[in-house]
Amino acid sequence: GWWMVESNVHTPRHHILHFYNQQGIEVYKEELKGVRLNLKRTSTKMHLKQVLEAAVTAWQQKQIRRENEALVMNRLRGK
Repeated sequence: GWWMVESNVHTPRHHILHFYNQQGIEVYKEELKGVRLNLKRTSTKMHLKQVLEAAVTAWQQKQIRRENEALVMNRLRGK
């Protein structure tokens, strides 16, 4: 799968993250407010990859798209 980040230059602390499986189906979506993501950092990319893997696995089990469950926020905070 893959992930995609929507952000805006005018609102640098607001992001919408989309996670997709190999078939191009959106399996998870999360909106982050008040957080600045540095996508140049390897650790940030690895956290997003871990969330992607968890979201795709959960989707394969239940076939339900999840949204705003704070998976990314918790991962970035180290929980």
